[in-house]
Amino acid sequence: MTDRYSERLFTFQKPFTLGSVGKSFPAGTYRVLMDCEEIAGLSFSAYRRSFTIQFPTISKPSNKVQMFSVGAEELVAALTADGQEATGLL
Repeated sequence: MTDRYSERLFTFQKPFTLGSVGKSFPAGTYRVLMDCEEIAGLSFSAYRRSFTIQFPTISKPSNKVQMFSVGAEELVAALTADGQEATGLL
């Protein structure tokens, strides 16, 4: 089984809320990790994607870092509400 990982930075111009996390986030640049886990047992390659957002923003370093799982649709909705393109997330 093969796993793939990637990391992207997203800069939010406005504060945003992620309902699944139940938390409001301030504007800033956030590190988002994408984990693609191969789905075993299929006759073709397919991957299950999951996203994790790191808090606080990378512009405000802290000794305490929290990671929150977020669905792709919710991340796309937050980016769209901020006026950004969410290319390649869905």
